[in-house]
Amino acid sequence: MNALFNGETPKPENTQEQFNEALNKVNALSKEEAKLLKDKLTVAFLALSTYKQEIHTTNLPSNNANAEIRMGQGHDRQDLGLQIQQGATITIKQTNPKFTGNLTLRLLTNDSHTESAINFSKSNVSLTAQSLAVPFVETPYNQENGEKPTIEFSVNGQKILLPKFNKQTAMADFQNAWNATNGYALIQGKRFQIFLPERNKTQTLGKDLNQLINLYDNEIIGYYNELIGLSDNDPNPLNRASERRYFYKADAHGVGALYYGGAWAAQNSPSGDAWLSDGWGTLHETGHGYQGSFMNKGMEVGEVWNNLYGVIYNYKHMGKEAADRNSWLYDYGRKQTIENSLKTSITGNNPQFNSQDVRKKLVILSNIIDKAGIEGLQNFYINYRKFANAPGFNANNYPLPDLITAEMGAPKKVDFSAILNAWGLTVSDQAKQTAKENNYQTVAHLAQVVPDDQLNAAIQRLTTNNRLSSVLSLVTNEELKPLNLTSNVTLNFKDGDLFTGMKLRIFDGKKLYKEITLGATPVTLDNMPNGVYSLELETNTGYIQKPYLFVKNSGTITISLNNYLKEATEAVNRLFQENDPTKIKTNLMQKDLDQVKQKVTALPDSSQKQALLTKLDQAFNQLQEFTFRGLGNSHFASFDVINGVATVRTNAGQPHCYFNDRYASITIERNNQTVYQKEYIGDHNYATATDTINLREGDLVTVTHREPNDIRLAINHANLKNNTSGTYRYDVRNGQLILKQ
Repeated sequence: MNALFNGETPKPENTQEQFNEALNKVNALSKEEAKLLKDKLTVAFLALSTYKQEIHTTNLPSNNANAEIRMGQGHDRQDLGLQIQQGATITIKQTNPKFTGNLTLRLLTNDSHTESAINFSKSNVSLTAQSLAVPFVETPYNQENGEKPTIEFSVNGQKILLPKFNKQTAMADFQNAWNATNGYALIQGKRFQIFLPERNKTQTLGKDLNQLINLYDNEIIGYYNELIGLSDNDPNPLNRASERRYFYKADAHGVGALYYGGAWAAQNSPSGDAWLSDGWGTLHETGHGYQGSFMNKGMEVGEVWNNLYGVIYNYKHMGKEAADRNSWLYDYGRKQTIENSLKTSITGNNPQFNSQDVRKKLVILSNIIDKAGIEGLQNFYINYRKFANAPGFNANNYPLPDLITAEMGAPKKVDFSAILNAWGLTVSDQAKQTAKENNYQTVAHLAQVVPDDQLNAAIQRLTTNNRLSSVLSLVTNEELKPLNLTSNVTLNFKDGDLFTGMKLRIFDGKKLYKEITLGATPVTLDNMPNGVYSLELETNTGYIQKPYLFVKNSGTITISLNNYLKEATEAVNRLFQENDPTKIKTNLMQKDLDQVKQKVTALPDSSQKQALLTKLDQAFNQLQEFTFRGLGNSHFASFDVINGVATVRTNAGQPHCYFNDRYASITIERNNQTVYQKEYIGDHNYATATDTINLREGDLVTVTHREPNDIRLAINHANLKNNTSGTYRYDVRNGQLILKQ
C-alpha cells in the first residue's frame, strides 16, 4: 500500500496493475485489518490516470431468444467502478487484439434525457457527462475463440467512487461509501442489478439488502424462471436459465408509471424506489421479459400475459384470502364486482375474450393456468422453446389458443378448447385432435354449468385446493358429478331445416351421450347432467358454429348450424350494394374478395357454386387495386378504384429508408388542375390515414413507384401495368381506370 503513495498523496505514475496487486493483498487480510486500508485504496484508485478492466462475457441465451423470451437479455452491463461529474469526459477503447466484436459504453443517470451511449472497438472514443453519470459497458456474448475484451479508459474531469452492494459487501462499508459520495449506488445480485440515485439513499440503507437480493434472485426472477421450466444447470440447453441480468433504474422522462424496455426496466420518476420491494410494478415489469413470440397470436394478451407470474407470486406469498383483497388481480378489494361482470359475460350471447379489459383477461387466463397447474405452464414453455429452436420455425403457425390446448393442458390432460371457443377464440382441428387422442378431459367454467343460486356453494366445495376460487374456476364433468345437477334442456337448431335427416352427436368426453336426427323441430333432453358436451355434425355440407354445449339450467339452448352454401351466398351478396345489387361497395379491397372466394371455391361443384363464381368475377372486374410495398416488401399504401370512387390507404411507418426523395406517388388531375396528390418520401414516417376521392369522367390519374416490380407495385389487373418504367397514366372512363398507351 505504501508503495502507491508519497506520504498521503498517491503517486501519479501508479498503474492499474499496481493497484490490483495492492487490492489483492488487502482483500487477503482480516476484515478489521482491511478496514483501515480501504479508504487509502479508494484514494489511490481515484488518482489513477488510466484504468484497465477485463469485461466478462456470457453465452447468448438462444434457447429463449429464438422464442423472443427476452428476460434481461439486453439489460446486462458492467460498471467501471466510477461516477463522473457533469462536464467530465471519459475516453475508452478495447485493447485485446483477439477480441473482434464491438462494445457499447453508456453513461447512465436517473433521466434518459441526460444519458448517452457510443459504440467502440480498438480506437479511442469519448463521451461527456451531461450530469453526474455512471459509465457502464454492455456485456458482450462469448466469442468462439473464448477471448474476452479488455478495456482501457481515462477520465478528464472530476470522478468519484461508485458504491456497490452485493452479498459479500459489509453493510457498514456500503453505507459509508454512499454517504461519502452522495451520488448513485448499485445493488447487484446474480440475476439483476438495481441502479439507484442519491434521493433513494435513506430508504435503501434502511432495508435488509441481503434480503432484497434474495427476493430478486430467488423469489421473483428465480421463481419466474422455474415457472417457465428453466433452471441454472439443466442438462438440456433448451431449459437452461440465462446468465444475463435484469437492470432496474429510474428515468425522469420515461413512459407510464414504470416500463420494461430492451435495455432496462425503469420507474418513470427521478426516484427508483419502486424497485426496493416486490410491489405490483416490479412483478409486472419483470414479467414482460417472460413473454414470447406467441404473444397476440390468435388472442390478444398484451399487458396481460406478463401479469400471470405476478398473480401466481402474490397468491403464493399472500395466501388466497389476502390476495383476493389486496392484490392487483381483483383491483384491491373489488372481487365481487369483477366476478359478477365476468359471469354476465361468459353466460351472455357472444362473449369475446379480446373485448375484455386487461384485468378480466387476466382472471380468465389465471383460472386456465390454475387448472393446468404449474406443470402445465412449464410444459407450455418447454415445448414452445423446442418449437422455436427448430429449423424453419414460424411463430404464426403456433397460435396461442392451440398452445394452451395442446401443450398447457397436456400434463394434467385438461382440454381447454371448449372454454376458449366459448370466449370467441379459435382452436384448430389439429389441437382439438391432439386433446382428443390423448384423452384430455374437457372443462367448463363453473358459471357455465352451475345454476346461479348454487354457484357460491359450488365454488366453496370444488375450489378448496385451487389457487383461485372464482366463478371462472374450471371443472370437468366428472368433478361436477358430486353436485348431482341435472337440467331439462330443449335444443333449438338455427337453420336446422337445411340439415333435415342428418345426425348430430352429443359427446361427454369420448362417450356418446345422445344421437339426434335433425329437422325443423326442437329436441328435448330430460334430466341431462349439467356439464360441457362436444357436438359433432355428420355431414360435409355445413358445420356447428360453436361445437360445444354448456348445460347450466333447464331451458332452451339455440345451436347455430352453418350451411356452407348459405354462408358463401350471403358472403358474396354482402360485397354488393343494397340499393344496387349490380355494383360492389366502394370500401372493399382485394383481400375482401379473396376471403369470400375461399368460401365459394371450397363448395362442392354445383350450379349454385358456378353462379357465385360468376358473381365474384363481376365484383373483381369492378375493383382496381394498386398495392405499394417498400423496404423488406412492407406494405405501406394501397390505391383502390371502384365505380368512380378512389380510396388511398396509408399504413403507418416508413416506405423505404434508403430513399430520401419521392419513392411513390398518386396524382389526380382534372381539367389540367391537380385535385389530389399523395407523395411518399422514402425515409419519412407516415401515420395511418384513408383518403376518399370522387372521380369524374376524363380525369387523369398518374401512379409512380421507384421500384415498380410486380412485388413492390402489385396491381390486381394485369392490363393496368404494361412495363416497369415506374410511371403509369390512366384516363377515367365509366368510373374505371384505362391505361394510356
